[in-house]
Amino acid sequence: MYGPRAADPTGSERPAPPDPAASLAAGRDPRPYVEQQRRESWLSSLFLRPAHADPSNQLAYARSLRNSGRLRGAARAYRALVNTWPAAPEAVAAQLELARLLEERGLWEDAFDAYQQLISRYAGRFDFNEVITRQVNLADRIADRRSLRWLFGGFSTPERALPLYTQILTNAPNRSDAPAVALKLGRIHEQNGDLTEAIAAYAEVRIRYPDSPEAEEAAARRIECLLRLAQRAPNHTAVLDEAWSSIRDFLARYPQSTQTPHIRRRGEEVAERRARIAFESARLYDKPRYSNDVIRTAYERFLSQFPDSTWAPVARRRIAELGGGREPQP
Repeated sequence: MYGPRAADPTGSERPAPPDPAASLAAGRDPRPYVEQQRRESWLSSLFLRPAHADPSNQLAYARSLRNSGRLRGAARAYRALVNTWPAAPEAVAAQLELARLLEERGLWEDAFDAYQQLISRYAGRFDFNEVITRQVNLADRIADRRSLRWLFGGFSTPERALPLYTQILTNAPNRSDAPAVALKLGRIHEQNGDLTEAIAAYAEVRIRYPDSPEAEEAAARRIECLLRLAQRAPNHTAVLDEAWSSIRDFLARYPQSTQTPHIRRRGEEVAERRARIAFESARLYDKPRYSNDVIRTAYERFLSQFPDSTWAPVARRRIAELGGGREPQP
């Protein structure tokens, strides 16, 4: 049993403490809310120990370090705040200011990751479009950066931006500049000679953004990549047939394009290559061990596909020599 309540020295009666049972019955947690620090690992506590006991003063401390030019210390202070009080309102500002600080220091990959953590943790609590724009700019800088400038002027490594562009499209697939970002993926793969990946990336631009200006550019670049891939395997008819189909589709979709004359010339080249391969396949049957009917059928099949090709007169003459048969109508 509880004893009598002690009198309040002010003469007023103290308010009764909240009844836990009543709070639970009402669906409320009977425990009062207390802002708590995150339990840290020994490694985090060693490097990310905050200088102050609350997030507000810690944020002010980080800003003072930054303003005084102590940028590394400011970065540690920002990280300590986010790590210790991840749910505090100040954590959003700290994460954003950390990302901008890293960006200003030229630590572009780290800055991109810091912005990505902002997106992942604090969606809806910052200017989303501004952050995505900064991520795009960072990815562009990384794609254009040259490493080892002291050695023959340096080397570009645009492939390092590939996962960044991919992440941007995941973050904001419907932004107005998303087609341009998607096109950059194809260009980097093409530049690096990864033609299969480039072909897939360009196809993705056309599928996801069919009405964008970038779709036309992607279609044209995809054709060039298919033709380059076909050159690696001259007799690989599947790739050449895909290029032919893509050329016909481009000419149908973009008849007024400035690239149409070039694509049409490429189509003529592909048509000749396909005809040559088909004619050589037909000639494989033109041997004594095959009957005239078999040989004639092979040439007739060729003429049905390529009646106006360079090799068509040769096929017609051979059919006439074999006698009988009928040239199929194109």
